[in-house]
Amino acid sequence: MNSASGTRRPKLTYVVTASMSVGFFYGQVAYMVGSGWDVDFVSSPGSELYAMRAEGARSWAVPMEREIAPLKDIVSLWRLWQLFRRTRPSLVVAGTPKAGLLGTLAARLAGVPHVMYTMHGLRLETTQNWKRKLLTMMERAACYCAHRVHCVSPSLRARAIDLGLVRADKAVVVGPGTCNGVDVDRFRASLDTQ
Repeated sequence: MNSASGTRRPKLTYVVTASMSVGFFYGQVAYMVGSGWDVDFVSSPGSELYAMRAEGARSWAVPMEREIAPLKDIVSLWRLWQLFRRTRPSLVVAGTPKAGLLGTLAARLAGVPHVMYTMHGLRLETTQNWKRKLLTMMERAACYCAHRVHCVSPSLRARAIDLGLVRADKAVVVGPGTCNGVDVDRFRASLDTQ
């Protein structure tokens, strides 16, 4: 709660599959905390995850398999849903393929008002046959569950649209392209009215 106004500070929750991806967010998390956001960071267990505490974020370990693992994925989805129901984020930003799918789906099921999927690349393009079809369905599901899909480059945005993964009006690129940045002012007005 913000004691001066009696309102809850907006909460941003980042979700990535593996803790080694946390390094992409150094600096960004501290900036968001300094800008008035409560920040949570979720990934599989790992020492990098706990380093986010130095940036002012709370760390949550939710085991997620990078490879296709249906039973383990269901358990991870359940744990993410439980976490979001308990912590009540205002905005969930999920990135990396598995966390993108599980994080956006869990956030929507938990009623998170703003869900963003950060598309770093298309893993499906390095596969073929049934695996490519499955990864295509997973990308489409992650994009469908997100309110916005942040593509890290204009060429990635164009490719995702061409492949039918995301609608053009839902896919955005920050500036000339980056994986380190979220335009939070876009969400501020609706968060202030809650």
